[in-house]
Amino acid sequence: MRKTLATLALVTLAMLTGVTANAADESSWPTYPCFTGSLRAADSTATVVPDLEPFVKVGVPGSMDCDVSDPAAKFGVGMWERAGLGSISSASIKPYATPTGPTTFTVVRYLAENAGICLMPNAKTKLSCVRVQRVNGVLTIVQVSPKDKFFAGMVELVDDQPTPGCPSCW
Repeated sequence: MRKTLATLALVTLAMLTGVTANAADESSWPTYPCFTGSLRAADSTATVVPDLEPFVKVGVPGSMDCDVSDPAAKFGVGMWERAGLGSISSASIKPYATPTGPTTFTVVRYLAENAGICLMPNAKTKLSCVRVQRVNGVLTIVQVSPKDKFFAGMVELVDDQPTPGCPSCW
């Protein structure tokens, strides 16, 4: 039932925004043994943008390392607007900068309170996750386990970035 509701929500999103979605899989995003990387909540920023409320502009630094020389090896950052409903824009799947060292980056997204993002070395693995949460009345970025039930389920691959005001988030 929950999977059906999540699928219905993605289909509705696609119809309203012109976004097409499908399950991210091996054919669209090959799996490689690349499991060293993180998003750093402690070094992140969360900025309220009055014209875009309830969205908050977040900047989350991170790094990903992969010792594979195949140019098809890529990593991405999936986005969860609510529990169990993850998506990743095809534009958010990036190649590694070098096969012999870490690729550093800063992810910029417009997220609603309680939304989150995860660093993913492939379509099935969530390596490091953060969420926008209110702590003592202040919106902040907090580190959350990738095994947290909020990030349960598969991520859907979308052809466009559905977040408002975010044509090229990183």
